[in-house]
Amino acid sequence: MILVFVMSNLDDSAIDRRLEEMAQEIAECRTGQQENTNSLEELRHLTSELADIARLHQQALRLSQQREIEDRTDIREMQSEMREMQLEMRGLQVENRRILDILLNQQNENGDGS
Repeated sequence: MILVFVMSNLDDSAIDRRLEEMAQEIAECRTGQQENTNSLEELRHLTSELADIARLHQQALRLSQQREIEDRTDIREMQSEMREMQLEMRGLQVENRRILDILLNQQNENGDGS
């Protein structure tokens, strides 16, 4: 009877030890699961931030492209205005030269006739 009692205590002790080990493993699994949950939540947050950054970048790119189109239009308009000014200046130069020639001819005629 003493032998049966000692054997049953050893078995209970081994069972208790194994139950403790299993409880520890379960606790470690829960801890790991919580860490994974936290990591997934952080990953969701970072993914959301990256999507926001991508949207902002797209908006900035569209705005930049629109400004580039406007700038090119402005440059074409300025080039056209500059060509018009150059034509006006050439016309004025021709007219000034004609007036100068007339004045010089008058001066020569007056100088020769005196």
